[in-house]
Amino acid sequence: MWTRSIGRMKYLGDYLEDYATLNFKFSTHKSDGTPIVLAGSPAVSVYKANNTTQSTAGITLSVDFDSVTGLNNVLIDLSADAFYAVANDYQVVITTGTVNSVSVVGTVLAHFSIENRNNKVNVVQLSGDTTAADNAEAFFDGTGYAGTNNVIPAVTTTGTVTNEVSANITKIGSSAQSMTDLKDFADTGYDPSTHKVQGVVLTDTTTDVTTKTGYSLSVTPPTAAAIADAICDEALSGHSTPGTVGIAITDTLGYSTATRTALTDIRAAALDRIVGTLATGTHNPQSGDAYGRIGINGAGLSALGDVRIAFLDASILSRSSHSAADVWTSATRTLSSFGTLVADIATAIWGAVARTITGGTITTNSDKTGYTVSTVSDKTGYSLSGTDLADIKAVTAKVDTALVADGGVYQFTANALELAPGGGSGGDATAANQTIIINSLTAAKGATFDTSTDSLEAIRNRGDAAWTTGGGMSGSNTITINVKDGSAVNIVGAWIEVWDSAGTSFIDKKQSNSSGNAVYNGDDGTYTIKMYKSGYSFTNQTIIVSGNTTANYTGTAFIITPPTDPTLCRVYTKLSGINNVYPSSATGTATIKRLPYDTGTIFVSSTVNGVYAPATGVIYWDLIQGANVQIMVGLFGIDASITVPVENTQLLNDLI
Repeated sequence: MWTRSIGRMKYLGDYLEDYATLNFKFSTHKSDGTPIVLAGSPAVSVYKANNTTQSTAGITLSVDFDSVTGLNNVLIDLSADAFYAVANDYQVVITTGTVNSVSVVGTVLAHFSIENRNNKVNVVQLSGDTTAADNAEAFFDGTGYAGTNNVIPAVTTTGTVTNEVSANITKIGSSAQSMTDLKDFADTGYDPSTHKVQGVVLTDTTTDVTTKTGYSLSVTPPTAAAIADAICDEALSGHSTPGTVGIAITDTLGYSTATRTALTDIRAAALDRIVGTLATGTHNPQSGDAYGRIGINGAGLSALGDVRIAFLDASILSRSSHSAADVWTSATRTLSSFGTLVADIATAIWGAVARTITGGTITTNSDKTGYTVSTVSDKTGYSLSGTDLADIKAVTAKVDTALVADGGVYQFTANALELAPGGGSGGDATAANQTIIINSLTAAKGATFDTSTDSLEAIRNRGDAAWTTGGGMSGSNTITINVKDGSAVNIVGAWIEVWDSAGTSFIDKKQSNSSGNAVYNGDDGTYTIKMYKSGYSFTNQTIIVSGNTTANYTGTAFIITPPTDPTLCRVYTKLSGINNVYPSSATGTATIKRLPYDTGTIFVSSTVNGVYAPATGVIYWDLIQGANVQIMVGLFGIDASITVPVENTQLLNDLI
């Protein structure tokens, strides 16, 4: 439903070609003025002049703009396509969309033009003077003007300019850097007292000089003797970096003369011993096998190896002088491992033909699951839970007299049936009662009963469509039923039923279309019209058909009172009552799943029970705006999760 202000098309203006940000806004409302979302996969297109081809190029439609319900924004980029050209008018139209379930296709939102409003003006006078206008035209058309001679008079400058104009020049030739360079030159590169340029650099590049002819050093270089003296005079304490020649010299020179001599002798002797031993094995050898020379078989390390290998090769039995008999005759024997002893004993026991238990106690196993009782020829002394087998047999033997074999199937004997509960009468299942039942079914079928046409299955198959839509209405007359609300707005989706004149036999039903109409074909006669739709109430009507007939009826939209708390929204729904008759009771719950001020925590501990009014068929809940709620109404068949809008009232059907 649109408000009147939205219904008027507005002119947006005349735009330059390729203007990229043409935008405007429009609102959508329900019949009571409440803002509502533009739904139904909405889309907007643009028509050019009276051309039937529409375009969506460069168009962006934002529904609920800035999260404001019912506020919509349209942005058009006129540079997006050649469709947008100069000297044309354009219209912006909704090509897909619904408002409160009502189609708004074809609604013109606005129109604009592209360089199509530039009116030319023919100026014939300037300040009421026709000659002045002609002179201006002559001057600007290229012929020039200078009074009566059409010559531009000479421009003369007299006098002296006495006013100074202060200006901050930031660029030279559109270059800010050039102005900066000029300022630097004026500040430091020019001496006004001598009128000379300062600090001129003839070249910006330093090149290698390969020819030394003509060059001389400004200082005399040191001699070799001076360099040697400087090295010898250098203090040792200044050279302490590890790994350098300086530290090596420092370490060596730091010892006394006697120490350096002794170290030299020691190093020489050690080196000589190593070289001699490896080469000949005869340089001052030590005595004893442990210090034998390397490489002499049977001595030194080789001898040690032979002894150890001999021990490893020795037999384990050689390490004990005791026999097995000695071990078993010992008073105390400790086994560190049983090996397979236990398994061997168990195998031997269970493999024996006879096993006798001479001691111990066998406990009763209360759980008999998985146990079986083998056949025992002698039952003497055996009992099952205190009941002798003879007692069990006495009970089961009675079955023999009650059952008789009949072709491999057992059935009760006639004598057993006679003694059934009911004093031998057989209860309800007597032959007499069965005869009554059969006679009743025969009467119900009737004398002409035919299974192919009169069975319940045949009736169902033949009447599926008729049971849901009536037998259908046919005839030579066109009957049009139109429904509107109190504001003369067509009601879309209302069910309109046609009954007989008494209102007891259903004939046909249809839903009103986008024009609020439901059309039938029927014969002349009197019919009862019943109408219903959620959110509206209707009164049954009587229509007399004589030829083509049109009837207009009005439904009353239900208006609900908002809650007094402005932070709450009254969410409601209305049962579609027939002739304003509603159920006497209805229940529904709204479970809060999340509050708008929750910080990631699910809030599920609050449930609001619905308030039901049987007089109107309305049930409602007062809920916190912005909350996420699960609503369930069994009688209405509703189980839906919704977000409560920031409104005072809201029809539940518009949220699910």
